Amino acid sequence: MKRKQHSRHIIVIALLLLQSMAYAELLMHTHGYIAFAPYVTGVPKEKDTYPGYRAEFLSSVDIFNFGRTTVYGMIGNTTLMNLGQVSGFKLNKIRYNLAASARYEFDNWLIKGSFYRGSIHKISQSETGTPIWWNSIQLGVGSKGAYYLYLPEEYRKVQNRFLNTLDAQINAGVFIKPRGNVYTGMNHHFKYEVFSLLRYHLGAYKKWAAFAGLSQNTWFLTDSGTEHKINLTLNLFRKGAVNFAGFFYTYTLYDNFYPDNDNQMGQLGARVIF
Repeated sequence: MKRKQHSRHIIVIALLLLQSMAYAELLMHTHGYIAFAPYVTGVPKEKDTYPGYRAEFLSSVDIFNFGRTTVYGMIGNTTLMNLGQVSGFKLNKIRYNLAASARYEFDNWLIKGSFYRGSIHKISQSETGTPIWWNSIQLGVGSKGAYYLYLPEEYRKVQNRFLNTLDAQINAGVFIKPRGNVYTGMNHHFKYEVFSLLRYHLGAYKKWAAFAGLSQNTWFLTDSGTEHKINLTLNLFRKGAVNFAGFFYTYTLYDNFYPDNDNQMGQLGARVIF
C-alpha cells in the first residue's frame, strides 16, 4: 500500500513538472558587467611587489522561465595583478565563480536560491600555496534596484530627476563541508556566510546616472571565529541605448577575509554593465 502511495506521489510530481515545462519559455538572455581598476589609495608597498590592478568579469544567463520563476546560470572571474619593482607587471591570483540559480520575481522585489562554487588560485606569488575551493547553498531576498540586472532598465526611465531612493538585498549561505577535493571543497574553514548590499540611487541628469553601494560580507568559521569585509562604492555611469559604461571608486572600509584581502585600500576604475 505504501509503495502504491509513493508511486502516485512520484507520478503527480512528474506531471506537475511536465505541466510547468509546457509553459516554460526559452530565454538565453545574457547580462553582467566587466570592470578594470587600479588600486590608487592605501596601497601597502611591501618588499618587491604590491597590489596593482583588479579585473572583474561576471556574466549571468537567463536560461528559461515559467511564470514568475527564472532559471539562470552565472560564471565570473576576478584577476588580481601585482606591480613588481624588478619584474614589472605580473598576475597574482585568479578567483573563479560559478553558480546554478533560480529566482522568483514579484513586482518590485525577488527571492533567489543558488548552488555556488568558488575557488582562488595563486599564480605568481613568491610564497607557494594550494588552491582554495568552496561550495555553498545560498538563499537571498531583495528589492530589484539592488541588482545589476535591473539597473539599465530602471535608469532608462529616469530623466533629469533626483531619486534619493534606497534598495537592498540580503543573502545567507551554508558551506558544504570540505573533504579535500574540488567537488566538496578544500583548503578552507568556512561554515556559514551572510552578505548584503544597500544601494542609494542619487538620480540621473541627461545621459548620466549616479548611485552608491555599501556591501557587507561575513564568514562564520569552523573554529567559531568570523571574517568580515565592508566596501563602499561610488558610481557614475553614462546611459547607452543598450549598455551602460562609466567609472567607479571602491574603498574597503574593513577586511580580514584572508584569501582575498584589500583592507583600507581604494580602487578607481571603469565598468561596463551589459
